[in-house]
Formats: sequence, C-alpha cells, structure tokens
Amino acid sequence: IRIFLTEEGYFKKLALTSLRGNFELKLKENDRIIIEEEATNQPELIFLTDKANAYKMMAWEIEDSRPSLLGEYTPNLLELEAEERVVCVHAATEPFEGEFIAVFANGKGVRFEANHYETKQNRRKLVKAFSDSSEIRLIRFRADDEDPGFALQTEKGKMLIFDSSQLTLTKTRSAQGTAVIRGAKKDPIVKVVPLEQVRDEIEDETYYRVQTLPGSGRYIKEKTLEGRQLSLID
Repeated sequence: IRIFLTEEGYFKKLALTSLRGNFELKLKENDRIIIEEEATNQPELIFLTDKANAYKMMAWEIEDSRPSLLGEYTPNLLELEAEERVVCVHAATEPFEGEFIAVFANGKGVRFEANHYETKQNRRKLVKAFSDSSEIRLIRFRADDEDPGFALQTEKGKMLIFDSSQLTLTKTRSAQGTAVIRGAKKDPIVKVVPLEQVRDEIEDETYYRVQTLPGSGRYIKEKTLEGRQLSLID
C-alpha cells in the first residue's frame, strides 16, 4: 500500500494496484500532499498533531481508499480535540526503527528515536509525544539510512538550509533540542519544508546552507522573491 497525508488533514491509504497507469489523486482546492510513504497493511500508523499528541491505529483498521476520493478526514478518523490537526504520519513496524526530527517556532530543533512511540499495551493516544514548549513547525520521520535536507523561513524573510543529521539527537521525545537559527526570539520560524520540494525554486542553495548549527540565516534573494514560486513563501 501507499499512504498519503495532506496539509488539510486528509489521509489516504491506497493499494498499489490503484496507482498503476495514469491516475490523479483527488485533493480539495489549494490542498497538497505533505507526506507519502510506501507500507503494508501490518504496520502501526503513528499520527502526530500540532497539540503534541500521538494517535495510533493499525493500518488494516482503515479501509483502502481510491485515487478519486478525498480519503479519511483525520479529525473524524482519530476523534481529535477541537482545533487539533495532524501534521505527520508514519507507518511503523516492530521493532520501531529510525528517528523523528522536529523544528519549532522558537528556533530550536531536535532528533529522537522512533522507538519512543513503541508501547506494550495497545494505547490509542500518547500525550507529550514531543515538546510542546513552542509551536511545531515541522515533524518528520527519518530513516536510519537517510539524511534529508530542510529549508526554513523566518518571519522577517530569512532562509536557512540544513541537513537533518545536524540536529541534536536526544534521549527523550519531549526535549526541545538546541538552536537551529539565531535570533528566533525576535524573528521566529514560520515555515519549514523538505528541501527536495523547493530545491528547483531556490536561486542559490549554497548561499543559505550552513555547515554547523545554529546558523544566522540569510535574507531571501530578490530573484527568488520575484518568482513567488517558493513553497516557503505564501
């Protein structure tokens, strides 16, 4: 199967046979896919929300959808709290491997092992799934053999590009981590996106990339701003 999560909170679980040939995934207007993973029907699905909660379901508990359908609306599927929204989903198989990375509005970021979500009891909800001391700007699963890059934007229009391996690995899932960008008290992070999604739209990647964290960030170049194509800039 292949699972999808959209920005507006729709979850699709599709059989690979339904994705053959020419197909188009139905989305609401202005919605977009933020996570896509290949899996089987056996894994435990971990849904992480902006309220720092984790909701868990077995993949086989959710019916297969079709490309022509919107899919399951996660606030209804998971019985979320009011104004709570899903920001990440991952299909985890025992033993849980890999890591999650999280970046917050206050300029801090962290890595922690995925096995922090492994439970002996069949628990449906875990609170304090990650730090709730600042608004989450991005949380994503990171496989052990991968090192994806990310681009962040601040309120005042700075950009910084970093690799996930540069974030501090902590022993607890609730840790805030360490600073990714300087000056976030006066210029907080407003958005973080996977670099692969915006790489073609960035004028000079090396200009914004840092070798060590924290970085100062650089103001986004005029050429990039003029295009208004960058997913970071809404």
